[in-house]
Amino acid sequence: MKMAKRTTILLYLSCLAFLVVLTVWVVEFQVRGYLGRPGFLRMHLFYWLTNALLAGITVAWLARMVRHSRAKERVLAEANRELNEAQERIKKLICLAEEEQSFGFRFENPNLVKCYELKNCDRVSCPVYGKGATRCWQVVGTHCLNRQNASWLDKMRNCPECIVYQKACPDKFTELAEDFNNMMAMLQRKAEELATLRRQAVVAERRAIAGEIAAGLAHEINNPLDGLKNCILRIRKNPSNTVQTAQYLDLMMEALTRIEKVMAQLLDLTRGYQYHFAKTNLNRLLDSTLTLLNMKGRAQGVAIHKAYDPSLPQVEGDATSLQQVFLNLELNALAAMPQGGTLLVKTYADGNAGNGEHHVHVEIKDTGRGIPPENMDKIFNPFFTTKEPGTGTGLGLSISRNIVEEHKGEIWAESQVGVGTAFTVRLPVRQ
Repeated sequence: MKMAKRTTILLYLSCLAFLVVLTVWVVEFQVRGYLGRPGFLRMHLFYWLTNALLAGITVAWLARMVRHSRAKERVLAEANRELNEAQERIKKLICLAEEEQSFGFRFENPNLVKCYELKNCDRVSCPVYGKGATRCWQVVGTHCLNRQNASWLDKMRNCPECIVYQKACPDKFTELAEDFNNMMAMLQRKAEELATLRRQAVVAERRAIAGEIAAGLAHEINNPLDGLKNCILRIRKNPSNTVQTAQYLDLMMEALTRIEKVMAQLLDLTRGYQYHFAKTNLNRLLDSTLTLLNMKGRAQGVAIHKAYDPSLPQVEGDATSLQQVFLNLELNALAAMPQGGTLLVKTYADGNAGNGEHHVHVEIKDTGRGIPPENMDKIFNPFFTTKEPGTGTGLGLSISRNIVEEHKGEIWAESQVGVGTAFTVRLPVRQ
């Protein structure tokens, strides 16, 4: 390309110099009065022949430039076509990833090669050895340029020097597509790491909630156990009284059922993090949470009031996760009323929201100390807490919001210092 450009410049300068010399020559002839003398005709003919030669050279040069320009246009048009095709394919992949909410989509590269075969590698310890056309630059711990690489950043720095990458990405467009694949693979890995952290956080928060209510539940369990002991003692004193024995056996069964129910609710809170969506009765679910908190509320002098909508429609949800949300909100309400107060748990349904959707609301309202206005925008932030150190993780409301959003719902708070706080959870009703 540089040689052709230099040749064109030299040709142009030569033609320009030739024209200048001829012009000076003719002017000199005119000044000296050679016009009309013998030999002038030959000179005139030579002048026109030279001009004709110059014109021919110019035309040939222009024709060459036109051909060169058209060739460039063809190359550029082909490059634009390939680029547009690559962009369209990447756009489609992005759209599919957006629709499926997945990072698993990849650009199918026909040039992928097997690194261990291309380099005749026998490092069986390499993570991609024998893995077909796995992209070695997306796997940590491979042996790039005869040295083990422990991060993507190190690997991508070495890729342009590697014959495997060069064969897999023979042009800029394929390299662009592989950059897209790298981005998707990295996002997928980060999403998996984030999901793992979220699962761990949810389980940790459930266990923290279970630990917080365990003391109160001890009384809930001890009372039925005391009743069981009394029933057994009375039966032993008068075993021949079959009527009394039957009555006590019924009472014992009720006590055991109550203990079993409480323990099942506690075990649900500490089980693994995995959603199981099913039709859920929120009124019944809220009753189970209040059963767990009833003793703690009485110990603090908190009066618990229920205002349930008896015709509340069921929602499609994971009962254990929603129970975790409501328990967290109720525990926060109790924590805001250490000297007693009133806890109101209310449910109601609304009409459609203008788009044909119906919703149910759960409102948990306390008469506690309230939340200062400067903290209202922070309450759902991870690790933000106003509790004493060691009494809260700061993850409860953040996890609760994530759970509600997984159910396609919303959660918000309204508060006034010295008056109280009301949290509202709104969930859609699937028609």
